[in-house]
Amino acid sequence: MERARTEWLEALGFPLAQFEREHGVVFVVHRCEIDFRQPARLNDWLDVTVEPLDRGPARLVARQEIRRGDDVLTSARVTLACVDSARWRPARIPALLATRMENPA
Repeated sequence: MERARTEWLEALGFPLAQFEREHGVVFVVHRCEIDFRQPARLNDWLDVTVEPLDRGPARLVARQEIRRGDDVLTSARVTLACVDSARWRPARIPALLATRMENPA
């Protein structure tokens, strides 16, 4: 799920390392609620989704699913905190990213 969030940010135009350098912030998992429904097996082809649900000035809540075909194996509600990478204190989500999350086109 972590990797899917990283790739999701990159698809929005914000490669993680560059994002941290340019904006001085990172996302950390603050809370995660996970429901394990079915097991995955070795060599299964899995898809992981990221769907933003709610956003505050320094917080992002996303729904994530791990799927094998049409079967949902795992679902999660992940709360991320945006923090200043130097001081590890809450920081506002950069405006450009906030706008892109609302209008991903």
